[in-house]
Amino acid sequence: MPKRIAGLAVSTLGMFLDADAIEDTMHHAKTPPGAGDPWTYFQTYLDQIREYFAALPKDRYPTISGMVDELTGEDGDGRFEFGLDMLIRGIASYVEEPSSPRKDG
Repeated sequence: MPKRIAGLAVSTLGMFLDADAIEDTMHHAKTPPGAGDPWTYFQTYLDQIREYFAALPKDRYPTISGMVDELTGEDGDGRFEFGLDMLIRGIASYVEEPSSPRKDG
């Protein structure tokens, strides 16, 4: 793998991990006192987003209204694993095939 790509990949993976941690922290911080489990509270918020997307006019927003489950169905762990897999696959696409030694004959 070219050094430039390796360096940028490490940085990008770090940013992905940081963003995930920050998002988790924000959801915990937005949970009102006494609301119980932050993830249960967040699920309520996500349900509201799902309802909003589903209520959009289908003729004006066909993509969003047609993908409500895909946009909101995965849990945090699933989204994280998908994102990490997508990054790793993208990084792997830069791996160069080793050059074959020449055979003189």
